[in-house]
Amino acid sequence: MTGQDQPLPQQPAGLDALLARQAAAARADRNDVVTAEALHEEALARKVPVSLATVYNTLHQFTEAGLLREVAVEGAKTYFDTNTSNHYHFFCEHSGQLMDIVLVMPVA
Repeated sequence: MTGQDQPLPQQPAGLDALLARQAAAARADRNDVVTAEALHEEALARKVPVSLATVYNTLHQFTEAGLLREVAVEGAKTYFDTNTSNHYHFFCEHSGQLMDIVLVMPVA
């Protein structure tokens, strides 16, 4: 077999998970609410070959570690919030966007 006939090396095991973690971590640096689907689309647009299942698994691992907060809306859609503090959300049915509600307490 010549050097040109050799198959390309396969990706190391776990590389997809590592790429998903890096993408999720970069997104988590922002104060943001995101869906797995949106993060998956963002990764694919950046030519990061990762499956939707890997993105979900990574987001769930981040949630278990306390880095994200899982927010279920109407039992059909799951969002992941980088703001893990105790706060409320507003869901816009028209746009499908989930937003944090910031309560400002008056200073006594």
